Parts: sequence; C-alpha cells; structure tokens
Amino acid sequence: MPRDPARRDATARSSLAADNRSATSARIPKGIANRLLVRSMLYAQGPASRIELGKRSGLPLSTLTTVGSALLRQGVVREAGEAKPSGRGRGRRRSLLEIDRAGLGALSMSYARGTITATICDILGTIRWTKSWPLAGRAGAQAERALVESALTALADSPIPRTRLLGIGVADPGLIDRRTGRSIRAVEPTGFENVPVVSILAEATRMPVFIERADGLEALGEAMFGAGIGARGVLFVSAVANGIGGGLVQSGEVVAGRDGAAGEIGHVHVGGDLLCGCGLHGCFEAHASPRRLLERYRAAGGGRVSDLGGLAREAAAGDVHARSCHHDGAEIIARVLGGAINLLNPDCVVLGGQFADAGPQLIGRLQVHLERYALPEMVRGLSLRSATLGDRAVAA
Repeated sequence: MPRDPARRDATARSSLAADNRSATSARIPKGIANRLLVRSMLYAQGPASRIELGKRSGLPLSTLTTVGSALLRQGVVREAGEAKPSGRGRGRRRSLLEIDRAGLGALSMSYARGTITATICDILGTIRWTKSWPLAGRAGAQAERALVESALTALADSPIPRTRLLGIGVADPGLIDRRTGRSIRAVEPTGFENVPVVSILAEATRMPVFIERADGLEALGEAMFGAGIGARGVLFVSAVANGIGGGLVQSGEVVAGRDGAAGEIGHVHVGGDLLCGCGLHGCFEAHASPRRLLERYRAAGGGRVSDLGGLAREAAAGDVHARSCHHDGAEIIARVLGGAINLLNPDCVVLGGQFADAGPQLIGRLQVHLERYALPEMVRGLSLRSATLGDRAVAA
C-alpha cells in the first residue's frame, strides 16, 4: 500500500473504478466479486458488523476484514458506531459498517420531450447537479454523439468525484432490451431504433451503464422516495401530451418482464379502431392520452385548455363539456386500471404526469368507476395517489 496519502487515495479510487467496471463484466475476479457482494448486502440490509456479514454471506472473517478495509479506503463504506455485545453484555464490541450514501452517487441520462438531460444524484436520492441540452433536429448518429457528449460533460462537472460515481443509468422513453443494452424503439430521437446505448456510453466513459424504461425508473423513484413510500407493490401510470406509460415496482425492484419492456400499459387494447402512434388500433393511449381528451373537449365546443389539469379545473367549475370529457376519460382509465389491479394486486396506484395534474378530481372519479372493473377484494385497502416527484422521479 503506498505511504503517500495522495497516492493512497489515487489507489483507492482506481480500485473502486475497477470494481465498478467489473460490475457488468462476464467474468469477475474473486476479490472484486466479494467487494461487490458486501456492497450490495450493506446497501440492501443496512449496517452490519463483519461477523454478521460473514454469517449472511458465508465468507470467512479474514476475507471480510480485507474486504472491509478495501471498502473503507475506497470511501464506499464508513464505520457507523458499534454493535452491542451479544448475550449478557460481555465480549468485544464490534464496529458496524454502512454504505456512505451521501458520498456516493450515479449519473442519470434521459432523452425525451426534445431534450437530453443529465443528472448527478447521491444514493440518498438527492439531486446534486443537473443540466439539459436541446435534442430537436438531431437524429440517428447525431443523437448518439449528443448523448455521449452530454454524459462526458456531466462527469467532468459532477460535484461528486467521478471515482465515487457507481455507474450511469439511462432512462429510455420507449422499448428496450436489458440483456443487450439496446434501445429497441424510442419515441425520440428520430431514427433511434436498435441502438446499443449501453455499449456506446460504456466505451466512452469506461463506467458501468444500465438501461431501463423511463416509466419504470419513474415508478421506482416514486416507490422509493415519493408517493409510493411504504408500499410493497406500486403500479405507476403516467400521461404525457400524446402518450401513456406505466411501470410496476415490487419489493423495491422494477418488474421488467422478459426483455425489460414490461409496463407498456398505454398499449392495452380497450376497443374501437382508433389508430395509435404505435401502429396498433384501439390502444388505451389512443383513447385517453391528454392530447386525445383535449381534442374531444374542443370538438364538443369547449374552450382552450392546455393540459388535463386545466380540463379538471374547468370540469370542477361546471363546464359541461369539460365534465363530460373528464368523466369519459376517467371511465376508460378505470377500465384499464381495473384489469391491471385484478392481475397484479398492488398495494398502491400512483398517477404521474398529467394524470397527477388532474389531482383529486380524477382520483375521485376513478374510485367510483373502479367498483365496476376491479374485484372488491382487490380494491379494498388499495391506495390511489398522485405522484409527488415529477421529472425528478427518473433521476431519484
């Protein structure tokens, strides 16, 4: 071990970087695998002594002493007081190790609604830095280069040292394949199909990269830090101007499905021949997206409101056209939610995006309509909530 403090810190940072790169490698050296195992156990289960970690992991105490020292040098863990002796109070007190959550972080990358956004968060969910760049007019290879340039800028400007960043999470607004790390079909940028996002960013940054559906990450953010706190099973359904998406979180993990694409609730068939942007007919999204509901309102003679929040306010104020569209929209939403609730039996349904903007009025109508579409045993005890994190949910 180098005696010079600067060299010692550099060695620790290099070691952490090697661990992070190996997190997505096919073959992981035994020492790094042990450190990754202990990191994950401390993150998931909270502070523990080396002896407790040995009982849980099966690793010998000598190995855990080495692993604990390495993680302390890296700054991944810190000592968190002492565990009380077992039995009658006799025996040596054991120091506890815990993840240094404020000192570690990750980079979140997203591309949607005409922008690329990069956000640095610590693993307490606190946003420490964020910046957006215009995406309009960039397609294909240009969009790929813009994504790489944005990530490199974020890493250079990060208030958390790059060596303390555990990885990069990518929020994709379309269909993904987790196994290959590809964006299969994104809503935007134009021409962003079958793009190997994970390998592109990993090669440019030399960091572990993970891709997830944006709606899945929003669901996880709300479950961990927002409206879904305390619920074991969270069904998240969100609306943007021309789309509806969703995600399911069970016991703190996104339910991904076969490829990572699970959650496309907007493309559940509800009947009729309305053409959806996905190419199918009769999708939930085609009938109840904010754009579609506002078009119906204006066609019926309503005024000009820009979102579902405005439509809900007009309905509450007595506008008969707004009330009719609001109630019809709520009935369609309840029909799809009822089927999902019967299938998944969540503790909590969180409404995000413009559904959240519609607030208590929408939730009140859904509670009435759900009695027709979900089994009473499934609805009993179910909580309907509006999302609280907004755009921060993806990064958190």
